[in-house]
Amino acid sequence: MNDSKKAREQRYLLQLKACLPDFPDGTINSSESPDFLVGHKSAQTGIEVTRLFRPVPQNARPLQEQETLQQQAVSRAQRLFEGAGPQFLDVTFLFRSDETLTKGRVPGLAEDLCAAVGHMTPGSVGTISEEIVPPPIGSGPPELAWARVSLLPELTRGSWKILASDYMAPLTTTLVQERIDEKTARYSAYRTHCASVWLLIVVDTARTSSIFGVPNDVQAHRYDSPFDRTYLLLTMEDRAIRIHSVGTEEPGAAQ
Repeated sequence: MNDSKKAREQRYLLQLKACLPDFPDGTINSSESPDFLVGHKSAQTGIEVTRLFRPVPQNARPLQEQETLQQQAVSRAQRLFEGAGPQFLDVTFLFRSDETLTKGRVPGLAEDLCAAVGHMTPGSVGTISEEIVPPPIGSGPPELAWARVSLLPELTRGSWKILASDYMAPLTTTLVQERIDEKTARYSAYRTHCASVWLLIVVDTARTSSIFGVPNDVQAHRYDSPFDRTYLLLTMEDRAIRIHSVGTEEPGAAQ
């Protein structure tokens, strides 16, 4: 498994642990099926981690793919800009949702972003430059909707980031059930390694591909699930919501 993916899953797991007073005691061990084993060998709890993604419209590129390509372009632009001179900036980009980015476009977009930042760099420390792009209003590439560049005295390294902004799609019970069903297919394999199995479904609203609103009916609904516990983790709210299957106790939230 990709190390960055496993590290992200571990962050989600530790966030769940911080939310739950009754999180299992013992060591957290990385595994594969399920993703983590927690506790002592005689009574380990397996925890499978999965992330929800917004459905992709027909003929559209997956949002997580677009995020990856945008981040590649921004990281490359930062290297280009700082390679030309040690000037550290705080830079934020907002990309247009109606412009599709391809892998082949990444190098050119990086150069365009570098040039746009050079054009926008404030002339004095402590000031901020904001522009709406693309031309003729501003100076950026067509994929870019808005950019902000700040020259701050306390910066010792550059910070170039992407603002995750789009409409907040409502999470549905159908989408949650579909994710449970996907993981249910592996449930028997999970149980061979542990006494009980939890499913952690992550809503990571820091990422455009995972921006959801979570209505009350999603929390109150009873799902068809074999897992001993199922949680929705809302990362930006730092909140874990326990969701239940038919015949279990009332659903509730762990703050």
